[in-house]
Amino acid sequence: MGFLHLNLDIMHETCLLLHPKDLLGLLRSCRTLRDVLYSPHSRFVWKRALVNYVASNAGAISPLPPCPTDLSELKYAFLAFSIPCQHCGALIGRTDWDLRVRYCTLCEPRHITLFDATNPPILACDPTADVKQLVAIRTLTPAFLTSELATLTKKYQALDTQARAVFLARTKQQLADRYIHARLCRAWVASL
Repeated sequence: MGFLHLNLDIMHETCLLLHPKDLLGLLRSCRTLRDVLYSPHSRFVWKRALVNYVASNAGAISPLPPCPTDLSELKYAFLAFSIPCQHCGALIGRTDWDLRVRYCTLCEPRHITLFDATNPPILACDPTADVKQLVAIRTLTPAFLTSELATLTKKYQALDTQARAVFLARTKQQLADRYIHARLCRAWVASL
């Protein structure tokens, strides 16, 4: 009997012992394992894999920061331990911790817009809002995810005036937390 024919509980128990990189390898090995590991029912497996990694590297100078609440453990493991571009699968993707994406040099220009301080993007629905405080801007080469600005604009437009102020304040705080987390992740990568 092969691994794919095991009871799901036994498969999950086996996966609980693996490193996140090994889980990502399993995920790519066949459709059945991909479906199992992508399932919301397998979230605990990804959580445990990240905990296992942190525990096995307890003496590290810069440990892997905890998974942020706005990311799934699967997405976080992908950012931290995977190599391929998340769009085309090329094996030369690099993690951009500020934007929380992995793109190769060919896909990056399709999804990321360079930030021009002399002509910054505006929210079509509120030109007075400072976009730089609302969407993640990459620190090294200032840029942002084109889709993130579009999503933000759509959410903002759906709100009334009072709700917009709350939304903007919450978004600014989430962005500040995201930058702190990105800095910790870059320190972790540098310590490897």
